[in-house]
Amino acid sequence: MHWNGRSWKQVTSPALDVSGDLTGVAVTPAGRVWAVGGNGSATLIVHWNGMAWRRVSNPGGGLVYAVTAASGSNAWAVGESGAGNALILRWNGKAWSRARVPANPFPGHAEFLTSVAATSVRNAWAVGYAAGGGAGVILRWNGTAWKTVQPAG
Repeated sequence: MHWNGRSWKQVTSPALDVSGDLTGVAVTPAGRVWAVGGNGSATLIVHWNGMAWRRVSNPGGGLVYAVTAASGSNAWAVGESGAGNALILRWNGKAWSRARVPANPFPGHAEFLTSVAATSVRNAWAVGYAAGGGAGVILRWNGTAWKTVQPAG
């Protein structure tokens, strides 16, 4: 669905060459749109440039649940690697790459990141949980690295 300023309008969803689900969406201040998801084994990232959707090459290796975009050259996507590890991807304006994830504060439990928000290139937050551990995880990007703020639990 797309809001045109007055009403919601149904639009054609992006043509994907694989089946899957889109689970997160973010809009840059300039109106570019990112949508993310996965199909069980492949990370899906699509981009709306104002005219058309296109699938974007990415380092893959898991499922992506959420995305945020502080600018056209700064976006983050989070999820899980498929091996029980948290996954963070970063857009630098040209390509997606894997970001270093802090050590899991709950060894022996799979870690998932389910939401991310950024206010600038120096400030982003990601949250998730440790499966089976019954505890939440909070991470913060300080412009240089992701750090565990606290295991919430």
